[in-house]
Amino acid sequence: MRRAHALALRQLATTNGCAGPPVFTVITLALILAFSSLQGESHFRHARHPMTSQSQISAATPADQPAIEHLLDLGFGLTRRTKTSYRLREGAVAAPGLSQVIRESALGVVGAISYWPLAIGAKGTPALLLGPLAVHPERQNIGIGRALMEYTLQAAKKAGHRLVILVGDLPYYARMGFQQVPEGQLLLPGPTDPKRLLYLELVPGSLAEAHGLVIAAHRYAG
Repeated sequence: MRRAHALALRQLATTNGCAGPPVFTVITLALILAFSSLQGESHFRHARHPMTSQSQISAATPADQPAIEHLLDLGFGLTRRTKTSYRLREGAVAAPGLSQVIRESALGVVGAISYWPLAIGAKGTPALLLGPLAVHPERQNIGIGRALMEYTLQAAKKAGHRLVILVGDLPYYARMGFQQVPEGQLLLPGPTDPKRLLYLELVPGSLAEAHGLVIAAHRYAG
């Protein structure tokens, strides 16, 4: 980069027909060099916390639970338990093998995700509820949430799960293939903005099998 700037300097000097570059040229290139230096510094700061690879994802353990709860408080506030999606988790056990975290030495648990078994409608069509998905405020926008979703959605598909639903922002989750559930097809046990009720088919056509009230799988009587 510096070599290129030096060449540009010599070319400008030649173009202006003088032995050395004019003052305005020196100032201009000095500003370019300073900007490039800042760019490099910015890149270095970002590189200290690059997008997390799947090799850094590991299964959540009981010892992680206090840190996960703290992370959820940071991300969603203390009123998070009043949300409708929490009613689907009450008294339930998370889907095996799909509760994953990302840890680092500086902040501990910086990302966490879990899934919960559901039963939908009179037939009890099985599905998973994704969430909560949380990323530490100091580690957002570097790919942690996406890495957790990619890893766990692949694992869920391998485990034989067919359908995943969640309540969240479509622009964010659409990157993973989530779409809005057709209004009225699924009903949650509490207030829900229908534009935020999303689904992802791990098996094509699985949403067509699901109609009606969504409840926690352990509450389904058959």
